Amino acid sequence: FMDEECKTVIIPSNMIYSAQMMQVCYTTYDMGRKYDTINPKIHGDVMVLSGESNPNHPYWYARVIGIYHLD
Repeated sequence: FMDEECKTVIIPSNMIYSAQMMQVCYTTYDMGRKYDTINPKIHGDVMVLSGESNPNHPYWYARVIGIYHLD
């Protein structure tokens, strides 16, 4: 993200909702379909591919402290 993008959040209907958990669906290396559930109260640690073009490390690590969504 560019610096200016990080400073701006647009909420179209001025409503934001909290969720207890989130389910992420993905395709495995052998073309199977799987999903992971992220629940900040139980296991909120995640790992994603780095978004950098020349990363020092291929992954970013984070701890999810809350899940929110917009309609």
